[in-house]
Amino acid sequence: DENELRKKQEQALMEKLLEQEALMEQQDPKSPSHKSKRQQQELIAELRRRQVKDNRHVYEGKDGAIEDIITVLKTVPFTARTAKRGSRFFCEPVLTEEYHY
Repeated sequence: DENELRKKQEQALMEKLLEQEALMEQQDPKSPSHKSKRQQQELIAELRRRQVKDNRHVYEGKDGAIEDIITVLKTVPFTARTAKRGSRFFCEPVLTEEYHY
């Protein structure tokens, strides 16, 4: 339902912009200010389209698993020698400093 509503809003916005462009072209198609206004409107329309696309909801786990993983990744040291974090760190309840390679 949200996607359909978003598509309808985007379609209505595009139709409105096309109507405005047609009206401006009828008034004075050769005017230099017309060209700059048209470019500005196209830019605004493109930015709005991008904003609509970027407005997706991020999935959040019900149990906080994603937050736990991020917390562990921030606390476990990354060593260049192994170029990885050990998977055992995710299983340990308490992180200690003794696991440096």
